[in-house]
Amino acid sequence: MIPKRIIVVAVCVAVLMVAVGAYGYALYSEISSLKGQISLLNQELEELWEEIDALKQSNSTNNTNSTMNFTFTWGPETQDIVDEIFKIEVSVWFGDNTLPDNTTIKMFYIVVSVYDDDHSKDDYLGLVFDMNHNGVIDLGFEDDPLIIYGDDSTIYELGAVTLLEDGLLIVAEVPREPAHNKCVYNLEKGYVFGTFGYPASDITSQFEDMPAYIPVHICFADRNLNLGVHVVSFQFRIYL
Repeated sequence: MIPKRIIVVAVCVAVLMVAVGAYGYALYSEISSLKGQISLLNQELEELWEEIDALKQSNSTNNTNSTMNFTFTWGPETQDIVDEIFKIEVSVWFGDNTLPDNTTIKMFYIVVSVYDDDHSKDDYLGLVFDMNHNGVIDLGFEDDPLIIYGDDSTIYELGAVTLLEDGLLIVAEVPREPAHNKCVYNLEKGYVFGTFGYPASDITSQFEDMPAYIPVHICFADRNLNLGVHVVSFQFRIYL
């Protein structure tokens, strides 16, 4: 006759083996699921790179002076600048510029149209590029933010304009200076800021193994409004 103690131990071992087996199967299933998710992510990443390569090839095969237009909109529930839909249109293009020594450099040009239905000398457009080439738009003044006011004035003093975490600009108390026809206002269409031109190499970024690109940060503030949401900001990239 088998002692009860041995039977109990055998049963406990069997239960333990079943539990370990169930846990092992669950762990195997979870690993298999993770492998499937990783495979799917890799596939999506490959498709993303293919899209980037296609855009890059398209940009290189198009005419140098062809214009790319982008439209950004905010509904009446997200802003109080206008009563209906608020719209900002951005036009960018590349062109060749011949220097006095007959060398040619590639230029990047940008114009920003802001459909604001009223004018104020204190309204402003902020424009920031990756001037230090670290791959991102930095907070603070490291990327030398540009500010253009509604009265066609600006701030030239280095370090006087700072990009905040909310995407807007704060300016030190320094005198404004003429921006020289960088802002015009039309009652029907609102503001047009630009044309702004930069050597493409001065504002081009490259992060790790990604294709070269130009990151752009834009913000607009309607300064004659005291209540509600009267500021907007956004970023986008142009792949080369």
